[in-house]
Amino acid sequence: MDEGGGAGVEIGARTVVREFVVVNQGSTVPTIIGADCYLMDNVHVPHDALVGDRSTMAPNVAIAGHCWFGVGVNLGMGAAFHQFGTVGAHAMVGMNATVTRPIPPFAVAYGSPARVAGANRVGLARLGVDEVIWDLNIIGTPPSETSFGKFFQRLDGRARFQAMVDAFDSPGFDALAMTDAILDGELPAANGLFTARSLARMYAGLVSPDAFDAPPLLTPETVDRMTRVQTRERDAVVGVKMKWRLGYHFTATLKGEIPTGFGHFGYGGSGAWGDPASGLAVAFVVNRVAGTPFADGRFVRVGTAAVSAAARTS
Repeated sequence: MDEGGGAGVEIGARTVVREFVVVNQGSTVPTIIGADCYLMDNVHVPHDALVGDRSTMAPNVAIAGHCWFGVGVNLGMGAAFHQFGTVGAHAMVGMNATVTRPIPPFAVAYGSPARVAGANRVGLARLGVDEVIWDLNIIGTPPSETSFGKFFQRLDGRARFQAMVDAFDSPGFDALAMTDAILDGELPAANGLFTARSLARMYAGLVSPDAFDAPPLLTPETVDRMTRVQTRERDAVVGVKMKWRLGYHFTATLKGEIPTGFGHFGYGGSGAWGDPASGLAVAFVVNRVAGTPFADGRFVRVGTAAVSAAARTS
């Protein structure tokens, strides 16, 4: 290990590191490789990288600095990753892919440059539905006791990750989340109460006001102002360039971003978005806490199916 004043390397329990693997220590925070990972020969893990638990890297994977990989990712032989890249939990990246943009959770991506081709059905089948639900935090399990909660606790005190830890593992949240008291206040992105139909209807009122026999929820000028991108910088909490509007962010599907769409997902896993160009409004609601920076991966899949269905009927 270089002794030139770097921040070191942390490797979790039961992680296997094979021949000729190179792991560079962090420049300002440790390079972190989680538990139960498998790094095959000639893998390069760069400085300031974060690799989630139970991740697999095939031979000759090459990663540039500051990349983040979620829990359970599978990186194919020879895949290359641009610096500051993000790959969501349980995603699969194909052999010799060149990844230059974020890969969402539970997706399959391949090619050069890599493009999302669909859901990681094989990976999800191997996990089993029950295990996936447990991993994302079933109601009745304190957030700190899930695998994601424990992962956040390991990052506590690291300057680079402190915003994420403060948002997802704040003091007292366990006790609040386990009782009805969480419904007593207004917690942005944490305790909304709605059905999927009512949430989608609200977004429809924003993107297709003429479809309702009622006055519009907001004036067109207000909608235009609140959906205008305010920043394109990387979000400190989720580590992705969210293209924040006034309370809304970009809209992602397995086929890519919807340029004119806007929406929001919450800590619980529920979310919704609308697209003024197509008039489409989509909502996804769950009765549990996802407890991840990326909400529930099924939300992305539902939105993708809605876009495909709308395209077939237009």
